[in-house]
Amino acid sequence: MKYISMFCLLTVLALPMTVGAHTHLESSEPASGEALTSEDPGVTLTFDSKVQEPTALTVTGEDGQEFDIKSYTHSPENVIEFSIPDEVDGGEIEVFYSIIGEDGHVMENQLPFTYAVNEESAVPEKDTETEEPATTSGEDENANGEASESDQVAASNQGNESMVWIVPVLGFGILITAVLVFLGIKKKS
Repeated sequence: MKYISMFCLLTVLALPMTVGAHTHLESSEPASGEALTSEDPGVTLTFDSKVQEPTALTVTGEDGQEFDIKSYTHSPENVIEFSIPDEVDGGEIEVFYSIIGEDGHVMENQLPFTYAVNEESAVPEKDTETEEPATTSGEDENANGEASESDQVAASNQGNESMVWIVPVLGFGILITAVLVFLGIKKKS
């Protein structure tokens, strides 16, 4: 019986009790806190693993006004590139992003930048306003009545969050069983 209790104890210790590695921002170009100009308003976010399309991507100006970024590129699968909208005034700005990592967890962060507006590029041309964005967030409703991407992501997150607890609960159950078996064997001896 001593071997059974040792086997149970070793089984519990061998269970993988790892915490899932969450997706993190590996780098941004320019780096957080650096300066951007209206002549080169591009921002590149590089993550340490694959990410889904952003669920939110905004810029908040120094005056507190928030601008949605509707046009961005998402290629390769761990890189998101976008430009600061023309309407943003110069000063201290914050870029907010919300993404879903490869592991299904939501990652949100704010990156501060100093933004300088060149007077010539401060007035957007009327012809450029009619351009279609290269890549959009894909949150438009499907014509066939299927669930939107954000609804599917929310449903996926609910499933992933419940799966996170299975391994610890299972491990705790096995641990309790092993302790009870061990105590039962000690009482009989």
